Amino acid sequence: MTRKKYIYLAIVIGISIFISYFFISDIREWAVITNVFLASFLIYTSYLLFYKKSYNLLAGMTEEELKKSESDIEIRLKYEKGAKIMGVISFIGGLFVLYILYSSLKL
Repeated sequence: MTRKKYIYLAIVIGISIFISYFFISDIREWAVITNVFLASFLIYTSYLLFYKKSYNLLAGMTEEELKKSESDIEIRLKYEKGAKIMGVISFIGGLFVLYILYSSLKL
């Protein structure tokens, strides 16, 4: 996935959450939709960071910087460590949002 596609995905999710606020009168339904979109986005981001190793996508690297980081092991390890940390944070955030969704549906 390219950086442009990832930005488009973030914009589509943000716009859909924003627009759904005006069209859904029940606040509980809106909270469910918002939580589903947000959790899926956070978990997908952690998937990109863990399994696809797309740290260049989220770091905003250019192709030249990516080639340089792939050739230099120290730089690559530094970026991979940061990507793993961000992946863990976004995955935990996604799970937390799913827990909030579950607890709001339970009430």
